[in-house]
Amino acid sequence: MYNNVILKKYLKNERRISHSISTAMFMKKYAEIFDIDQEKAYYVGLFHDIAKELEIENVVELSKNFIKREIFDIKYFNFKIKNPILLHGVAAAEILVKDHNITDFEILIAVSQHTTGGINLPKLAQFAYFADYCEPLRKYRDSLKVRKIVTKEKNFYKAYYFCYNYIISHLLSKNKLICPEAIDGYNEAVQIYENSILK
Repeated sequence: MYNNVILKKYLKNERRISHSISTAMFMKKYAEIFDIDQEKAYYVGLFHDIAKELEIENVVELSKNFIKREIFDIKYFNFKIKNPILLHGVAAAEILVKDHNITDFEILIAVSQHTTGGINLPKLAQFAYFADYCEPLRKYRDSLKVRKIVTKEKNFYKAYYFCYNYIISHLLSKNKLICPEAIDGYNEAVQIYENSILK
């Protein structure tokens, strides 16, 4: 099992370290319920933000290097490079490949996509998207709502949909730009959630 000794190599902010550990433990706890590999879930939760404290130039360089590997497409890269905070997940994926020889597709795409979500994502990546938002140290009203869906209702696709709903609504209320990939992910999540209700 990977531990926070490696985590502290990349992160110095104690709140971010605590968030990463909390996300890892939360994902590990609920992974089995949602039929997701527990060790992969733990790893993704622990290391999803390891590029968050890097200089923007380093984030962009690492992201470009990851793209060159052609493991999977990084959609809307031109939008993201103008808003490089969105690329810290891609940069983190490059660190995992470069420094730790991680080549597992599910882990890399989950770490890469946790900032925006997206379409046709593996279940682990969908999990990372909403777990990052609602792990137990998140105290926002909407985060608490999503966490309740996870912990009480144990409804994966409802949590996934409402995570998009709340994040996009928040960005709209602040007149912030919204990555088109998040809109794509939201549209798909609506359909997945509606289909899950009909079953």
